[in-house]
Amino acid sequence: MTGPCVMSGTGLPIGYTNKDYASLLASLQALARKAMPEWTDQSPNDLGVMLLELFCAMGDSLFYNQDRIACESFLGTAVERRSVMQHLRLIGYELRPPLAASADLTLLFKLGTTGPVTIPQWAAFKTTAAAAGAAITFQYIQPTPITFDRGGLPFAIVDAQGAIVVQAAGQPLPAVLPTGSTAYLAYQTVPVTQIDANVTNEIVASSDGTAGQRYPLARAPVVDATLVVSVDEGAGPVTWTRVASLLNNQPSDTSYSVRRDENEKVWIEFGGASYGKAPLSGMNNITASYCVGGGTKGNVPAGAISKPVTPIDQLKLVANQAVASSGADAEDTADAVVRGPQIFRAGGRAVTAADYVALAEAFGVAKALALPAGWNTIKLVVAPAGGGTPSDTLIQDLRAYLEPLRMMSSIVEIVGPTYVPVYLDVNVFLLPQYAANLVQQQVQQVVAAALAFDTLQFNQVLYISRLYEVIQEIPGVAGVDIDTFAAGPVYTPGALPSGGLLTFGQTDPSELPQWLGFDGVTSHLTTQPGSA
Repeated sequence: MTGPCVMSGTGLPIGYTNKDYASLLASLQALARKAMPEWTDQSPNDLGVMLLELFCAMGDSLFYNQDRIACESFLGTAVERRSVMQHLRLIGYELRPPLAASADLTLLFKLGTTGPVTIPQWAAFKTTAAAAGAAITFQYIQPTPITFDRGGLPFAIVDAQGAIVVQAAGQPLPAVLPTGSTAYLAYQTVPVTQIDANVTNEIVASSDGTAGQRYPLARAPVVDATLVVSVDEGAGPVTWTRVASLLNNQPSDTSYSVRRDENEKVWIEFGGASYGKAPLSGMNNITASYCVGGGTKGNVPAGAISKPVTPIDQLKLVANQAVASSGADAEDTADAVVRGPQIFRAGGRAVTAADYVALAEAFGVAKALALPAGWNTIKLVVAPAGGGTPSDTLIQDLRAYLEPLRMMSSIVEIVGPTYVPVYLDVNVFLLPQYAANLVQQQVQQVVAAALAFDTLQFNQVLYISRLYEVIQEIPGVAGVDIDTFAAGPVYTPGALPSGGLLTFGQTDPSELPQWLGFDGVTSHLTTQPGSA
């Protein structure tokens, strides 16, 4: 049989691609005109047309759901987070949950204070609303309190703008301080994590003693490192052990695993029979304590964390001298679709450079680069989400994550990138009929997008032509003149690169370009009238 398929008795071809309401209605109306030429009134008020429209609405819904089911059945075409999550679980990959930002705090005590002091677990500190847009809480979450003697602390000078200069240990305090400056005793460093709320002894469920019990926690997102699950089997609450999978557990193991759903709600799963122990029956005998937090909101600028919340003897001020970083929203499904197979190919082991990069990015860093630093040493360069350098907390957690995955003889050094400042001076000529402030705002936005941290990579090449392109596409721009386009330790007005491009990573592969915006000091944006 050759030729197009036709609808029996009509001579009309079957339109297999007619799946939406409009195309279905057009097809049915054409069929009606062919089969019933006496039906001449096909206006919207006709009863027959109304019936056709009802059938088309039903068909539109039916075909949509058929296509949706087909698309969600394959990883490459799935769009719903739940579908992508279930597909990736087939190869052992879990979507990364939101991550809480971390920072290293400097504690400033009253000058002349002596004696020991302790920073307890859950000690809290806050940002100012002016510095971060809202008051955001950070806490010291490590189980071991920090105790030190203030008698041997170095001095610190805080100038009128809030900048901190910590004197070297043993260096005396200057006899005369700069105008507006204040002297303190400084302790470095206290690692803190962004926390929204502390949940203590939440009643999760009453165990029924059966195998495979599964219960949700009330709040989300949960900061993984803080989750503690306890079960009371008659002798008081006992902390159970969290494991990645219950498959390798013995019947007597008191352990549980954690799964997240597409809404980031945490579910606690217990074993039974051959895969760990099931909690014995009891009333409200499964409890959990954890912290809630995470997301990019915790990536606050340097100096934003300044207010002690927990009373600590003679503590006057705190400050994060570097930006808080590593705060990230839940892993994007498009990234996970690419990264999941990479992790699967790595086989749960870090051997090649690509393995280290994929595992670090799956852990939650924004950018990673693995370099050989010796016959058995891997230098892992990581840039945390939000930019800046990795905090002590991030380095410690990433090292612990990689420890069981690396080869036994290998040594992993985790360092931050070498940021190379980028300088830019732009002069924009405006068409007279456009508002100058609006055009200037759009120029700032497109340049910021082209040079954003999320856009830039290791071994990057930046082209001046790209900046000309994105600026000249803005309505109201008559012309553009870029006077400075340079990179390096020193801002040199008027510097332009040979060939119109800046290349990074040639001598130091860990170089990462960094543009700080039109700050009026190292990058300038000026506008002036142009000709139509």
